[in-house]
Amino acid sequence: MARCRRALPATTPSRLRNEDGIAAKDELVLLLKSCASSSPSPHSGMLLHAYILLESAIPLDVFLENTLLSMYSKHGCLEDAAIVFRQMQAKNTVSWTVMITCYAKHGHHKDALDLYKFMDLDVKLNVVTVVCLIHSCTSLAEVECANFIHSDVYKHAFEHDVVVGSSLLNMYAKHGYLDEARKVFHDLLHKNVVTWTSMIVAYSDHGFVDQAFELFEKMQNEGVKPDIVTFQSVLKACISIESLHIGKHYHVIFLGAELVHSVSLENALINMYAKCGRLDISRKIFAKMKRRDVASWSMVIAGFVECGLIKVAVEYFKKMQIEMVKPNDVTYISILKACANMKCLKDGQIIHNTVVEDEFWGENFVASALIDMYCRCDQITDAFHVFNSSAIKDVVLWTAMIGGCVQQGCNEEALELFDEMQINGVKPNEITFVTLLSACSSLIHLERGAQIHQEICKNGLNSSMEIGTSLILMYSNYGQLEEARCVLERLPSWSLIAYTAMVVAYAQHGYGKEALELVHKMHRREMKLDHISFIGILTACNNAGLVNEAVELFELMQEYYNLSPSTKHYTCMVDAFGRAGQIEQADNLVTKMPLQPNFISRRALLSACKNHEKMDLSDHVAKQVLYFEPQEAEDFVLLANIYSANADKDDINSKLVSHTSSGQVT
Repeated sequence: MARCRRALPATTPSRLRNEDGIAAKDELVLLLKSCASSSPSPHSGMLLHAYILLESAIPLDVFLENTLLSMYSKHGCLEDAAIVFRQMQAKNTVSWTVMITCYAKHGHHKDALDLYKFMDLDVKLNVVTVVCLIHSCTSLAEVECANFIHSDVYKHAFEHDVVVGSSLLNMYAKHGYLDEARKVFHDLLHKNVVTWTSMIVAYSDHGFVDQAFELFEKMQNEGVKPDIVTFQSVLKACISIESLHIGKHYHVIFLGAELVHSVSLENALINMYAKCGRLDISRKIFAKMKRRDVASWSMVIAGFVECGLIKVAVEYFKKMQIEMVKPNDVTYISILKACANMKCLKDGQIIHNTVVEDEFWGENFVASALIDMYCRCDQITDAFHVFNSSAIKDVVLWTAMIGGCVQQGCNEEALELFDEMQINGVKPNEITFVTLLSACSSLIHLERGAQIHQEICKNGLNSSMEIGTSLILMYSNYGQLEEARCVLERLPSWSLIAYTAMVVAYAQHGYGKEALELVHKMHRREMKLDHISFIGILTACNNAGLVNEAVELFELMQEYYNLSPSTKHYTCMVDAFGRAGQIEQADNLVTKMPLQPNFISRRALLSACKNHEKMDLSDHVAKQVLYFEPQEAEDFVLLANIYSANADKDDINSKLVSHTSSGQVT
């Protein structure tokens, strides 16, 4: 404020002065408000503040101080606002709410929440402040603090406010608390398009796509008109389940809603069709677009990359440059991913040069893609060169380099990089920890894995589904199933991937009954089990010798979940029957299965014949195995073992020669 005092004019305009020659307080308040609303700079307001401080006859009351707070807040002068706030003799509701809102709106979320925690209990928050606080909780993943704010929402009767409700819903959903998000949604008396869309996004992002679709239909039935964001969310849900027919259905709805010519929506359609494997439709939409932006090009290029059409992706990248559309970071990331997938080091180096020419060298997401490309092309030295050449190393860049080391099998180096990252004060994110846990699993580093787990809790990321699943996998690799189960139980919501990982962990270690108990729990919770889940479940039954249970679950898979078994599921069942000595059932399953039995299924049956001395059947199965896999030495060893127990040496040789001929072995 010293600078302002030196700049203060010697005289104050007469219109500011009352009969005693002192500027009227009301006039000052009006001028301060004018400085806040119309002045692009806080300079005038600061001069007025200096005048107030210098003029001892002007009494500083809470009203005037709140006006100063508001003025500084609107100009983003947080330090000046904080000084005014701290020096206030008396603070009312306006004082607290203005200061909290000031911090939150300018990204100082921790300061906003800290101020809320020290706020007088009798202060009544307004809607704007509550929304700002919830936003701060969302940004910092402060769910516990959000619970206190939620209590204040009920205390001040804001629970039915649509803006507050949408903010709470978004915060809970973003951090995986779907039950809480759902409750907030249902408690709202009035729901607008934002509220409906937020809940649809929540379901879609966490894999509950059926619920997302149901909510979308209900939204329309209640007369709420969806907007572009709603449609984009629904299309995203279609991608997550790769459901082309549903996507086409909603495409027709979009046409009827006359929103199809929105560039952002057309881009979402391109993305949906590409991710569902219909690049032909993506191309048609792209070709018919009246206007294409860089996102349009990036989406179609990314689609080609995802489908493995690398040459076509590079072609479109060149067309894009010919049409003078400058690539953005998303474009570069996609095309570098293409080079990485195909290990096209030469093309990757050319793209690298283009990145430098287009001045995208400082973009850390692009630099991360370069690191990934070089690592996957086995050029880790070049990857380190990109990393070390980056002026600013953020969490994205550190994570990319750590991931590159893990990918190259340099797990110790990855852990050393993490230590260096922490020394440099860079806070790790979810991806960092998932990558590190993979490194720990590979090294069988139990102690280091436990340390990483502590760091995860310290950073408030223990509620993350991805991290939770990685921890389950890590602890199961160590054989620490109790620790893995504890991680599972502490997760805030039910995750199919995490629970399936736990089922598979039990199966791998021979805990069939525990795996089944977990399956029943998943079923009671109405979790939608998928093909991968059932492979783990059937394997668990197989290892534990629970044949009847395996049969029940095999039927449940088809009848209740409407899932068609793959050859892997049939093989699990064949092996289960075989281990239990039910050879005829195993043979019937192989004979009658609607899919062509693979050699693994037949080999499982052959092994069962050996173990239970079914000579007649083993002869028949052996011919089939050797017909499909005539070069596999493992099968001949198995056959030799079968016949050795039941025949002399000459008989064994004659049988093997016979099978060799039928299998056409050269």
